[in-house]
Amino acid sequence: MTDHTTHPTSPATAASGEAAPVATPAGTPPSALPPSGEVIELRSEKAPRSIGAIPRSLTVWSLLVTLFFFAAIILAVCLIPYPYSRGESILQHLLGQ
Repeated sequence: MTDHTTHPTSPATAASGEAAPVATPAGTPPSALPPSGEVIELRSEKAPRSIGAIPRSLTVWSLLVTLFFFAAIILAVCLIPYPYSRGESILQHLLGQ
């Protein structure tokens, strides 16, 4: 198991075994920080529960909107005339017909 301590070590301090100083976030009193050597839990159990799973309807709708977007682009390429041509579509111009 990985030990997540409050003090990250740099290569210079890792060789000597000393912990590097930790920058205190602005507005955080030193008493709010855990004591040196205490393991901090980086992943909360509440976070996955509050976020939860992505709703299936959101997944389906995002897929449908994406497919509609690409279908609209393909349709536009097939129907919109290529500028400076003899009335051929963009697709016909790209294919060389």
